[in-house]
Amino acid sequence: MEQIPFEKIAILMATYNGEKYLRQQVESIMNQTYQKIVLVIHDDGSTDGTCELISQLVEEYEPGKIIVLQGKSCGSAKANFMWMLAHVESDYYMFADQDDVWLPEKIEKTMKRYLEIDCDKDNYNLIFTDMAVVDENLKEIYPSFIRSIDRDINHVWPGQLIIDNVAAGCTMLFGRDLRDVIVDSMEDIDLSKVEMHDRLLITVASVLGLVYGIDEPLSLYRQHGDNEMGAVHETLFDKVARNIKGIVTGERAEGHAAFIKGAQDFAGEVYKVCVKAYSHRNTEEEHSYEDFYRLTEINWIEDYAHMGEKNLSRNEKIDFYMAHHLERATEEATYRMYKWI
Repeated sequence: MEQIPFEKIAILMATYNGEKYLRQQVESIMNQTYQKIVLVIHDDGSTDGTCELISQLVEEYEPGKIIVLQGKSCGSAKANFMWMLAHVESDYYMFADQDDVWLPEKIEKTMKRYLEIDCDKDNYNLIFTDMAVVDENLKEIYPSFIRSIDRDINHVWPGQLIIDNVAAGCTMLFGRDLRDVIVDSMEDIDLSKVEMHDRLLITVASVLGLVYGIDEPLSLYRQHGDNEMGAVHETLFDKVARNIKGIVTGERAEGHAAFIKGAQDFAGEVYKVCVKAYSHRNTEEEHSYEDFYRLTEINWIEDYAHMGEKNLSRNEKIDFYMAHHLERATEEATYRMYKWI
């Protein structure tokens, strides 16, 4: 277990064959205006020169500024970041991709916004930002990652996040409280039902705490052939062609059914984390109004996770969706989702 010094942000970076862009990303982190940071790196079995480059970078900066974790290969970015969360203790956390570039004030502006929110113990809050999407040479492709994937930065109700994640993990900042409830539940979570680590974190935060987005691109999200997740933006022609093909082949109906089943499975994993956090936090007989509100939020998520087992009419399902903000990012996409439930 790596213990990060008090009041410092542990920036967790999962690497895998990232030699080409890694130095530029590390330098952008080390040159931040906010310097209460420790960069923690865990490599997932790289076969290029990534590990050698990491060793060079450790030597180039002051002792303790970059820490390398030694451990098993995890097999994916999701599993790697979750493993790192469990093996690093800090007051604050951020995630970093190996191939992006952080703008100089990214951490300072994000931390400032985090501290503006009520920061009592166990608040479970999370802040995220936008990014500019760039090519391999850092030339801008889209000024906003969030808009490039047809999302809204204010799309942060729990139901909305269960359906669509608005934020990338490499833009998030959160505290030890949120980390602990995730780590404490890892043995209970079926990660095969969780698309990515960041989606789990932001959704749990929206149920137990508060989630805010900073509508400003504070990093450069580099798009290249090796991205595990990327910004996808269809033209209107491409979208129409895809939908027509899907209707003809039946793939569209199958895709919507799989999408809804995936969202319900994910909700079940969110429920496991949230109910465990609530039960640990609330051991006294008297509970506040906020406690009862959070418990209500948790209970409907369990209902949604098991909706497939309930004999509800289509209209009853739609009423449930509307009541709990189970919406896709756009009205058009929400309409399509309701059409197929």
